[in-house]
Amino acid sequence: MKLITKDRNYQYLLQQKQLLEERGIPAFVTGENTARLLPHAIMSRAGLWIYIDKQHYDANQLLFNPYHTVMTGIDVDEFYRSQPDREKMQSSLHGSLLKLVMYILFAMVAVFIVVQYVDSLL
Repeated sequence: MKLITKDRNYQYLLQQKQLLEERGIPAFVTGENTARLLPHAIMSRAGLWIYIDKQHYDANQLLFNPYHTVMTGIDVDEFYRSQPDREKMQSSLHGSLLKLVMYILFAMVAVFIVVQYVDSLL
């Protein structure tokens, strides 16, 4: 994923996203809520991102020149269909976080046991 541009005007970025996707470049916009809540703050700018790094050049050229011929375009609908659904991603993330917590707890218990053992030797 690569950031293409930032702007305070969220609607403008949505229009640019639509242009990119019409030409075969899957994209998304971040910061909708921040841009609405803090319209004058520097940190409030929403961002336009592309999913596929190799499309970075074409995306920049297309935003500069709407008549640019995109050489790396793909079937955007097929791209979105091939992405895992949100529930599966969240389930996978929760499982990974649970495993991480278990490993950390195991390591803490192991360190505690080693410290107790070394303390008993002294």
